[in-house]
Amino acid sequence: FEPNEWELFQGTYLPPNQPSSAAPSWCPQDRAPALQILRAAFPRIDDLWQLNKETVWTPWVMSDKCEESFDPAIFSRMSSFQRVLLIQAVRPDRLESALTQFACEAMGVGSLSPPALSLQRLHADETHCKLPILFITTPGADPSQELEDFANKYAQDTRPSMNFHQIAMGGGQNDDAIRVIQDAAKTGDWVCLKNLHLVISWVPLLEKELKNLNPHENFRCWLTTETHAKFPPILLET
Repeated sequence: FEPNEWELFQGTYLPPNQPSSAAPSWCPQDRAPALQILRAAFPRIDDLWQLNKETVWTPWVMSDKCEESFDPAIFSRMSSFQRVLLIQAVRPDRLESALTQFACEAMGVGSLSPPALSLQRLHADETHCKLPILFITTPGADPSQELEDFANKYAQDTRPSMNFHQIAMGGGQNDDAIRVIQDAAKTGDWVCLKNLHLVISWVPLLEKELKNLNPHENFRCWLTTETHAKFPPILLET
């Protein structure tokens, strides 16, 4: 950021002087005071951005998506955050979209939305028989059905003898879960233990059991939990 840009965005900086001229006629009357503050804070933008050119700025200010409609010659003279400042002043209805665009440019990404989870890609690229796969879910979200469907398809296409075992934790199934994991590790089956946040005190024992396994190369252990302040960090670090 240039000096005072972030402070102006936050509303904590007021320029000491006023602009030498009235707001350009293309600026909506109710947004003129905000544009005047921006002009006063950075006087050079009048010439740099050619703010007096109605033929440039009138179509822009009337655009449905002004954050995408800058004149190319003016666009090249503005930083991505300066475009945010102008939109905040003149078209605050498009500020959220402008901030999203700024964040994407700053991080070099095409979107702030995470890519859709592909269990096929996850299994192929990031899983191993000795490393459990932990899904951290939000309340009400449950990937276990999608996982079961994928496991059944994988077994049908690749390993017909493979079984998928699923246990919802929290009802006294701790010993059963350990037994199922031990058996599956021998045969190369898959196991899914759901809702580990309901058995927080037992998770270190699970981690110890997984660490001591010498599993079949096709064994996979899938785990789900909601966020919990006391969730043992060992599985997260693994």
